[in-house]
Amino acid sequence: MRKIQSPDFFTFTKIIKKMGVREEIKKLANDLATSENKKVAEKEMEIEMIMIFVENISNAEKEVYKFISDISEKTIEELKDLTVFMDAIEAIFKEDTIKSFFKLALR
Repeated sequence: MRKIQSPDFFTFTKIIKKMGVREEIKKLANDLATSENKKVAEKEMEIEMIMIFVENISNAEKEVYKFISDISEKTIEELKDLTVFMDAIEAIFKEDTIKSFFKLALR
């Protein structure tokens, strides 16, 4: 997986908008901010983010495949394997850069 770069954030923002999940993500970020146990809340947030992403992927399917392909350095054909696809999504959402992006973007 390559390092996430600033142009990726523009693409990711467009995907979030197209998926229509901004409010769900904002709620998760607020829940994390008010949690007493940050480590547990952060892990729960990661899982919820992945689930929100997967549940709404059909709203931006082409964009998501391209985005994940670019970052994971896997072809779209390789990503058609569910295990490869889910591993790539999980790796992206575990990136500290993505976490920082959400904290900034949802302020």
